[in-house]
Amino acid sequence: MIKAYLRGASAPISALDFVKRHGLWRLFLCPLALSAVLFVCIHFAAASVGTAVADAISGRIGSADEMPVWGSVLSWAGYLMARIVMFVAMVYVGGYLVLLLMSPMLSYVASLAVFRHTGRREPWAMASFVHDVLRGIAISMRNMLMQALLLLVVFVAGFIPVVTPLTPVLYWLVSAFYYGFSMADYVFEARRMSISASVAFARRNRAYMLGLGTLFALLVGIPFVGIYLAAFISPLVVIGTELTIDESSL
Repeated sequence: MIKAYLRGASAPISALDFVKRHGLWRLFLCPLALSAVLFVCIHFAAASVGTAVADAISGRIGSADEMPVWGSVLSWAGYLMARIVMFVAMVYVGGYLVLLLMSPMLSYVASLAVFRHTGRREPWAMASFVHDVLRGIAISMRNMLMQALLLLVVFVAGFIPVVTPLTPVLYWLVSAFYYGFSMADYVFEARRMSISASVAFARRNRAYMLGLGTLFALLVGIPFVGIYLAAFISPLVVIGTELTIDESSL
């Protein structure tokens, strides 16, 4: 189990060497562009929500000319809290937002990794590519829902004194597993594994999936900048899956 976990956790490192040897640095242009777009959109959304909350508070207290000092402070505090809540929410949904938006690119990365690693290449067809992208989105949505349900269970269990200290670790374990599975599935689909076979493999190799998702889950948990860093890691995890996967267990 420990060996499988370490094999998964080291996947991004293996992928870096692979990217260097094959000159695949262009693969990071998409995460760079996505990070820029996400940065602008998230900041705009956070500012809009914050302003709406501040205006709602101000509207209940009085006009700007008549508002007491405490009202201005309360309005500013509402604006600040709304922005903080928006950014904290990104910790929980940002990882899957990245995976969903990068699904076409990650599907391409997986096919490229399989070809460069094994020499096997499936004939390209638009229908197959669209199918792979939709499958990636479907798996990510499935894993997001499963993760949310398990995190809810962990949250409820956290009220038990014995479990409370373990809650952060359990949150991380659940997140890392499902993030790892979501990224590994792009390689599985490139190898033409069915969804049921992919799910079965993930269940048989939980430690490996946990290792694959470790770095991604840690980065997503960093406030404000985590999802941008995770966007750069995801192609490395996909490539690393192809390089470190245990062929005998497929």
